[in-house]
Amino acid sequence: MSAESGHLGEELLRRAARGEELESEWQAHLADCTSCREEVDLLRALHGAVTVGQRSGPCPDDLLLARFAQGDLSSSEENEIGLHVSVCRTCGPLHESLREATESAGGLPVLPLPGPIVRLTERLAALVQFEMPMSLAMQARSATAGAASLVFAKAMESYREGRHDDALQGLEEAIGAGEDSAAASYFFGACLLRAGRHAEASEAFRTAVGRAGKRGDYRLLFAQALLLEGKGEEAQAELQRATRVPGAHRKAARELLGELEEVLGND
Repeated sequence: MSAESGHLGEELLRRAARGEELESEWQAHLADCTSCREEVDLLRALHGAVTVGQRSGPCPDDLLLARFAQGDLSSSEENEIGLHVSVCRTCGPLHESLREATESAGGLPVLPLPGPIVRLTERLAALVQFEMPMSLAMQARSATAGAASLVFAKAMESYREGRHDDALQGLEEAIGAGEDSAAASYFFGACLLRAGRHAEASEAFRTAVGRAGKRGDYRLLFAQALLLEGKGEEAQAELQRATRVPGAHRKAARELLGELEEVLGND
């Protein structure tokens, strides 16, 4: 029993909600206390509505959990979310992550993905076996004249020599100066992907396939960037397009598509 309130504490309430037998004095209190019985009933209702490992039933959304971690809810909302978090095997760990992130970020939480989504994201990323493309790099040419062309040529020289950080900087400069070849966007995307900037890489590859839609190798790398973002269905669509384009990439695209469809089908 809580010494401060005279009511059952959180652990006793959870035990009662799970149907565990309490010591006689606490059983007697529960029989006489309407407030504690209501909390036990709510805990039981929440527990029954929660499916292990899934965000179902009354689970709050991530923003509400973030506000709860920050202490930015009304007392009634805080009580309701607190009771839910205490029994939900999905929201409990998520709340703990949010609380720790809130503390480390000085009150501004970093929202992690919910557990099942994290697992899917990791499985999609595990499909990727990324290697920096080289064959086309030997023939890559600028689509422009003047300064942008010179910067692009220098960037591609860095790329061919394996100085990918220099190539990334040069390609970004060339594109900013007006270089608009599909190859520039493609190799820029490859450098971004190597740097772990997956979302930016996806946008660069999106531009590349928009300018050279018949390049199945572009689509294959685009799909891998999407996988690293956790965008399985969009990656699946790109791989399907890649398998319809003749070229040396088709075998790899078909194999990756089969693996991806198995992951998505089992999720």
